[in-house]
Amino acid sequence: TNGNIQDVQLEAWGQDAYFHTPNNVIVFANGSSIAYSVIPCNAIWTNDKPHVIYGFAVVDSGCTLTINPGARVHLHPGGVLWVYKDGTLKVNGDPSSPVVFQGDRMEPAYSELPGQWGAIWLSAGSKNNTIDWAIIKNGFIGLQVDTMGASANSTLIIRNSIVKNMSAAALFSQGGSITGSNSVFANCGQYVAALSIGGKYKFEQCTFANFWNGSQRTTPLLALNNYYVDITGTTKIRNLDSAYFGNC
Repeated sequence: TNGNIQDVQLEAWGQDAYFHTPNNVIVFANGSSIAYSVIPCNAIWTNDKPHVIYGFAVVDSGCTLTINPGARVHLHPGGVLWVYKDGTLKVNGDPSSPVVFQGDRMEPAYSELPGQWGAIWLSAGSKNNTIDWAIIKNGFIGLQVDTMGASANSTLIIRNSIVKNMSAAALFSQGGSITGSNSVFANCGQYVAALSIGGKYKFEQCTFANFWNGSQRTTPLLALNNYYVDITGTTKIRNLDSAYFGNC
């Protein structure tokens, strides 16, 4: 250009990975839809390569997804790991090799940017879900835990984990049963923990803290209630069996 030779370096971030891409679609009566793939039954995700989720990746009924120490799970915008009724999620990190859930943009600018993916959704009827030594960050909802009804078993047992930097909530329960220990729930745009529509909760040696600075936050750090309002505007009461926070 004008006698000058210039060169421009073009660089893209990429990595070999296991890609989970939708091959099915659920269409609802209102016209909305969910694109999803079904994870092979009783799959084991190792740490040899990252796993990348597009759309909804489903742990089907009667199946277990086991995630081994050091595994990395990256979710594309809107991506959800969905544990369906009678499905089970086992996240088996360890102190030196935690399992990490985060977005799929690896540039430094995205390392702590919230809202990059959807949620880990433990839907109603999923069972025996355990998360140990995990780091879950930079999504919309870290863990959505739905009702188990009258079951005596916890929908989720979470230990030694960090759930942080979510644009909505680290922990969102709708009548769920959750046991947590030695874990951190922190820095979210709305709630750190929204425990709604009753349920059963026990937390020991956990930290709930909100130092969110991404926007003006008007919601409480912790919300706990035992009701919902139906489509007619009627308030419905649901049993709050217990809510224990020991040494938290």
